[in-house]
Amino acid sequence: MKTKIFVIFTLLIIIEGFLSGCTETNNGLSSEEERFVGTWEPNNEDFPLPIFLNFSSDRVFTQGPIQRNWEVKDGKLILTGDVPQETSRYDYYFTEEDTILHLQTEGQNVYIPYTKVTQ
Repeated sequence: MKTKIFVIFTLLIIIEGFLSGCTETNNGLSSEEERFVGTWEPNNEDFPLPIFLNFSSDRVFTQGPIQRNWEVKDGKLILTGDVPQETSRYDYYFTEEDTILHLQTEGQNVYIPYTKVTQ
């Protein structure tokens, strides 16, 4: 009887370990937000010194010395700083199998392309 209990207990531990190893964590990002995660370089001659955009999976956005939180809401990319006046909204779309990100400040006419350089 003790042997059966031991075997069952051991199998349960093995099964639990296997199942917990199959769990994927994405920090609560939607599939749309997952597309942003990585480092992006401006793909535009108007930028003589490229300032990379970095979207991390923990929702921190950095651009040079600037650091903000980011999210996708109502089809817009929203960057939020420490005070409400630092909130920026962008229209966006992706091309080239999500390797080119086109950003446009809300209300502007020009999209700026960025090329993904890291995941």
